[in-house]
Amino acid sequence: MKVSLAGTIRSIRADLRRRAALEGLAPGFCSSFFTLLSPPGMAVFIGRWQSFFAHHHLYPLAKLLAILNVVLFSFEMGFRSEIDEGLAVCTPLGVGIHNNTRIGKNCVIAGQVSFTIGPRLGLDEMKDRIVLEDEVLVGPGARIVGNVVLGHHSLVMANAVVTSSAPPYSLLEGVPARVVGSTDVARPFGSRPDPAEKNT
Repeated sequence: MKVSLAGTIRSIRADLRRRAALEGLAPGFCSSFFTLLSPPGMAVFIGRWQSFFAHHHLYPLAKLLAILNVVLFSFEMGFRSEIDEGLAVCTPLGVGIHNNTRIGKNCVIAGQVSFTIGPRLGLDEMKDRIVLEDEVLVGPGARIVGNVVLGHHSLVMANAVVTSSAPPYSLLEGVPARVVGSTDVARPFGSRPDPAEKNT
């Protein structure tokens, strides 16, 4: 994933807009500015610049920002993690994002959430990836462990431990987490597709 200056600035703007929207603030300069000054906004802002400097081989600057984020906010983001625009972190405390993580657009992460590929049986540090597709919400205290893909619009409930992939619109809970429902209000969990939809 190429990380350009323009792309970094665009991602920061989208992150601030998304976070402001979660706070119920009207879009605009003031809401973005106050969001930036909040711990969640600042942690993601520093993480974006950390990623930019790391991708441009300015590792001392990237490492300095990484240390700053851990000291100030207990927020750790791997240099090689790929995070699309619109990331909203509810509280940065205790959030750890592994290098082999790909987070899609407009995802929301609560506090005390960790993304890690191990330790576990069958661990392959080079090939294993954690992928959150677009619009995934991860509740407080959740753990995403292993080589998993969470489908778009999924919701991971508080303190769940996800160890296997889930399809789009999944509602996951438990230890280990399992799909217990659907986040798609138009198609409740366990329902069959409408036969009329197949003919259209």
